[in-house]
Amino acid sequence: MGERSGGTIEYCEAPILVKAYHNKAFDSIQTHYAMVVNSKKSPEEKAAVVFHEIGHLLCGHLPQDETLKKYSWIKLSVPKRDREKLSTEQKEFEAETACILIMKGLGYEYDRSKYLDGYLVNGAEPQYDLEMSIAAADQFLKWMKNDSELRYYIPNI
Repeated sequence: MGERSGGTIEYCEAPILVKAYHNKAFDSIQTHYAMVVNSKKSPEEKAAVVFHEIGHLLCGHLPQDETLKKYSWIKLSVPKRDREKLSTEQKEFEAETACILIMKGLGYEYDRSKYLDGYLVNGAEPQYDLEMSIAAADQFLKWMKNDSELRYYIPNI
């Protein structure tokens, strides 16, 4: 990935099998989402990358994964959006704002203003959907709160 890139999340045409922690055990599930995190980053940076990429997912920047809907315990509600109308700058501000809210909600100090500076439009923030970022962070934090097993698993990234 190189030194600068933190990670990415992509929608894959063919489903992939992953292990997810549920009911004090790992379950095998199929998903079309794949995330890559740069191994050269610090643990704090890796956590921020994961939450940023989750922000992309929960803000509706990726196609819907119908396969995941059959797992009722995941409760992934992603808005249907016209992704083609969103600029890269809008998507990055939405995802990073969700990430900042998640990090702060989990009690981490977090400042990524330099990252967001790379996505300014003519020196200003792009018009983006702040409510979408808040809703994405809120959904994730509620999910973490309601599934204490998962909460203890995530920090071991």
